Amino acid sequence: MSQSSQGPSQRSAWQPAFKLSHFKLSIFRQCPRRYKYHYVDGLYQEHRKLWPHLTMGQLVHYALSDFLSQSNRDRSFPRMQAILHRRWNTQREGFKTPEQEKEYWERALKHLRWFYDTQDVRARPFMLEALHQVNIAPDLALIGKVDRVDHSEDGSFHVIDYKTGRNARGGDGFQLLAYSVLLGKKFKTRVSKVSYLFLNGLGWQSIEPTDSQLKEAEEQLRAARDEIINEQEYPPTPSQLCPWCDFAEICDAFGAEVGDYDVADEPPYWEG
Repeated sequence: MSQSSQGPSQRSAWQPAFKLSHFKLSIFRQCPRRYKYHYVDGLYQEHRKLWPHLTMGQLVHYALSDFLSQSNRDRSFPRMQAILHRRWNTQREGFKTPEQEKEYWERALKHLRWFYDTQDVRARPFMLEALHQVNIAPDLALIGKVDRVDHSEDGSFHVIDYKTGRNARGGDGFQLLAYSVLLGKKFKTRVSKVSYLFLNGLGWQSIEPTDSQLKEAEEQLRAARDEIINEQEYPPTPSQLCPWCDFAEICDAFGAEVGDYDVADEPPYWEG
């Protein structure tokens, strides 16, 4: 039997663990064909598209990280705006017109203004914008970039993920559980709360994960790993999100089954 046809229990011990993130899993769930183009065929850099909503979302995240990383001496809104302006001048990808860029700049400022007016801007987070990896099984490494981790009063973690989408209303709860598994195992610290913070004004969506929820999440992650590595066909799954796919122009399912779309600035379900 060839190595590639071996099942999980038959794989050689020297093989590196399969790396799985919530983002990677969400792409596979959304469309296995997109997953294949991205992770199996390695076509992302060649076909990567620049979208204004992605640029804005990333810059808002960076601005919040920079702002909360500085000393408490200057936690003013003008300082926050200056940080965003500096970041904005170094990354202006995907804007089609000056008018569009102005619109997204104003949206970014609105997100930051809401944060400044409603949140504790003197907080000192434990970690900001950090990439993490931990093995949750010999053949599975869980990875993820986490926006923010705070220490609760009892020393446990509060994990926070910012959302910047225009229509962001409620995130994928499994992402929160995956982050809880990731941080809890890596730092051997209890995650008492994990939250989305919707910067469009909707505020907090939080869960306090139980041991049984975390155990079930680990089982789901292991099952997802097996499903992904055993996939052979990678069928396309046409949906309303196809026009925003990096690989739309090379996918025979786009257009043929999805139809023509007037591509807006951002997809209808984007959370950010």
